[in-house]
Amino acid sequence: MDDVGLHLAERTSPLAQRIGLAMVRAMPRLLSVISVVGVVAMLWVGGHILIANSAEVGWHWPYDTVHHWEEAVHDAVPGLGSVLGWLLNTAISALVGIVVGAVVVAVMHFLPIGKKHQDTVAAH
Repeated sequence: MDDVGLHLAERTSPLAQRIGLAMVRAMPRLLSVISVVGVVAMLWVGGHILIANSAEVGWHWPYDTVHHWEEAVHDAVPGLGSVLGWLLNTAISALVGIVVGAVVVAVMHFLPIGKKHQDTVAAH
């Protein structure tokens, strides 16, 4: 988008220049939004994969619990129950993704993997 914007900004048409400059100026904000949306999506999807696959390996409690809560919300709220049930499932999946991700980050922080290389790079 920034390359196309730059190409448009270099044209002689004032309209093309305005559009091009707007595209170039919008890129940092667009990339920021994409990065936040991407992180949220990965946490949500990762958490959902962990919940759904826990049942596949014999640990049924997480998936069954979330599924029952989702059904309860679906049945309790006529009209909006489907959306609210989906939102509940999504929120729980994201929470699982955040918790598991935080545990992985904490474990990786304390493991000596790569620390020698980082200390060497920092010393130079």
